Amino acid sequence: MPDCFYYNLQACYIYNCNSWVREYTKYHDRILSTIKGSRKLLFLDHISRLNDFIEFDQQKLPGHTLSLEEDLKVFNNALKLSHKDTKVAIKVGPQAIQVTSSEKTKVDVNQFTLTIANETGPLSFIHNDCDNIVQAIIHIRTRWELAQPDSIQIHNKIRPKDVPGTLLNIALLNLGSLDPSLRSAAYNLLCALTQTFDLRIEGQLLESSGLCIPSNNTIFIKTISEKLALKEAHLTLEFLEECIEGFRNSTIELKHLCLEYMTKWLPNLTRFCKQNDDNKRAKVSMILDKLITLTIEEDDMYPSIQAKICGRWIFQVQAPDPFSAPFVIMDYNCYFNVYGNMMIFGLGRLVFSEWQETNHDINSYITDPLFIHAENQCNFFNVSINSPAVKNLGFKPIKQLFQWKPGC
Repeated sequence: MPDCFYYNLQACYIYNCNSWVREYTKYHDRILSTIKGSRKLLFLDHISRLNDFIEFDQQKLPGHTLSLEEDLKVFNNALKLSHKDTKVAIKVGPQAIQVTSSEKTKVDVNQFTLTIANETGPLSFIHNDCDNIVQAIIHIRTRWELAQPDSIQIHNKIRPKDVPGTLLNIALLNLGSLDPSLRSAAYNLLCALTQTFDLRIEGQLLESSGLCIPSNNTIFIKTISEKLALKEAHLTLEFLEECIEGFRNSTIELKHLCLEYMTKWLPNLTRFCKQNDDNKRAKVSMILDKLITLTIEEDDMYPSIQAKICGRWIFQVQAPDPFSAPFVIMDYNCYFNVYGNMMIFGLGRLVFSEWQETNHDINSYITDPLFIHAENQCNFFNVSINSPAVKNLGFKPIKQLFQWKPGC
């Protein structure tokens, strides 16, 4: 607001001030800074006090604000427990519950809040020299940030439900290590996971000290992974997310091993898209986006990734009424029809005969063919030349076939 507004301001009345106003003024201090501490700023806790300053017909208060004083049950002399106990009145009404201080109290005096990574909530402190404390903390944090390398790694926070899937990938990946002691430790970790989380491997493991784990155990790792993918599908999202992270930080040999055992879990992604859980759908989308990024970034592994993952991805419609969609848009890993229904991924051959009979829309297009098998294109699909796969990976747009192939 212009300076002349504050100069001509006679008084500012704030009625029914609540905690939201306190937080708002913290972040917009400049609005009231010029009249802060002056007699022009008055806080009123009851509408009767407002009547002492402004005529009732001139107040023009909103109806919702006035309704807060109607049909109230007031309980006085309550004690609000905090770092400083405060006497309050509790007002219970049909619209809201109001807790008001019985006397004027200074708030946020010499108080500062410290937010710490991996802590459940912020820490609040009160100190007479709080400004200097805050400046000192900001100073050491700035020095720490400047001392860090540009490519500092930030590790994701592991939640309790992520533990089984995360540790499972660690065990399987390290079973392929060249270090025999590390292979033994990974095997014992797998045994401990099976026992602790009741993973159904049906007696495939034998925990024993001095057990020798051979280095050529890829078939064993793939077998364990395949059985767990079938019987412990609920671990899929966390497991695949950890697989991708582990893949990026592994040697070329372990990357090939990771591809071998992680592909067993990919078909499970379909079941999470079919659920009405937006968080799981978003996580599926995130995993697929990471797979695409992996394909682009891992030049040396591109043929293997294409053979194990991308070349096997086929999509099918799982919308409530899939065959009514006049066209489909595929952009990266997100598949939607024109009605906004998400499409699901599946591993198998495309079956579009019903759709083909009812929709001959030649304007349908796919903007990224990464997860579409090049030999299985139906005649109503083509590829945009602006696809990231075309630009970054050298894919050539798939030409529209003259007629639909039954094997499509």
